[in-house]
Amino acid sequence: MDAVLGTLAALNWKDVTRQDWTVHARTGSRLAFRLWGAYLAPGRKQFPLRTTISIASSPPGPVVTMSVASDEGWYAVKLPIVDRLFAEAAAALQTALENATTRTTGQ
Repeated sequence: MDAVLGTLAALNWKDVTRQDWTVHARTGSRLAFRLWGAYLAPGRKQFPLRTTISIASSPPGPVVTMSVASDEGWYAVKLPIVDRLFAEAAAALQTALENATTRTTGQ
C-alpha cells in the first residue's frame, strides 16, 4: 500500500483517503479544465480524474485493482479529445502503479 500511496503523491494526486486496503483519490481541476479547455495545455494538464485502488491478497501474490473515472462534470457537447485525454491519463497512472508495485513485490 505504501507503493500506491507514494505513486499517487509523486503524481500530485490529491484528496487521497485510505480505508483498510482501498485508496480513493482525485487529480486535476474542473474549473481549470473548463476555463482552459481540452485543447490548451493548461486545461489538458488539469484534466480531472477520480480513482479507486484496492489491494487484495491471493495465493500467487497481492492483486492490485484500479478503477479510473473522468470527473470533468456535465457538458452539453462531448469532445472526442476528452476520450483521448482520459485514456492517456489512465494509462499513465496504470503504468506508474505497475512499476511501483512490481518494484515493491519483486515480481
